[in-house]
Amino acid sequence: NKANSSDYHSGHSLTVATGADLQLYGCTIKNHSSANRISSVLVRTGAKLTMGEDANGTRSVVQNNTTNYGGAIRVIGDAEISGTDFIGNYANGGGAIIVTDGGELTVDDCLFEDNYAKNNFGGAIRFESTGDFTVLNSTFRGNHNNSASNGTRGGAISTAKCDVVIDNCLFENNYCDVTSGAAFAAEEETTGIKITNTTFVGNTSGQNSGAVWLCNHCDTEFENCTFIENSATNNGGGAVRMDSAEGTFTFNRCHFEDNSAKQGAAFYVYSWLSRVYMNACTFTGNHITGDAA
Repeated sequence: NKANSSDYHSGHSLTVATGADLQLYGCTIKNHSSANRISSVLVRTGAKLTMGEDANGTRSVVQNNTTNYGGAIRVIGDAEISGTDFIGNYANGGGAIIVTDGGELTVDDCLFEDNYAKNNFGGAIRFESTGDFTVLNSTFRGNHNNSASNGTRGGAISTAKCDVVIDNCLFENNYCDVTSGAAFAAEEETTGIKITNTTFVGNTSGQNSGAVWLCNHCDTEFENCTFIENSATNNGGGAVRMDSAEGTFTFNRCHFEDNSAKQGAAFYVYSWLSRVYMNACTFTGNHITGDAA
């Protein structure tokens, strides 16, 4: 089934109105284009979107949609998305999905590949809402954030204001040209983060933190996570950089291998007030590049 066609260029293709519950299974949302802040799908306050595979196992596909913010989907209400592939979507912020104004998002068994954010946050997903944000069993590959400004972050995911749970995911070959956190970036207002059983491999930032950038004042926990061949080409934190003034960061049974940066090949702690606890972690072959400051 197709939820919109390639010749549709004005307005939202699908709007889920307040109080409504839209379910899409095995659908394709493709080639929507708008020069304004109009995503292909809008989920309004008090509305719910459920999206995923159909009864025959056919996955939903969201591909080549373009707009200013939230290349394919903007969530103000509640969205539960599973069994869906987001490929080649483009926006100034939130290349595939943007969540704002109290919206909530759960992602399970999804692929985000080659999505792109220019001049803003989140190559695949931008979450700037007080709601809950959960990502499970999903892959983020080749997503990209590009800007001439150092203020934009998150080659794959960028968050603010929310609680974040990420479990059993793969972040591979995501990149930021001149910004921070090629896989995942959390700003000051992110309220709590737990990342478990997740692999970060081959992510690259042109500035700080090849995989993960944390600038939040909340407790952050990593458990059973693996960081391999991530790199920050111009500053600190090949895998992880922590810029929080008061945050507590816990790493349980994590592995850091062959990550690289000018400072802090595996991880870099910028603030002297940050508290970092590492339990049963391993470090192998991480290395400093260029002339370290």
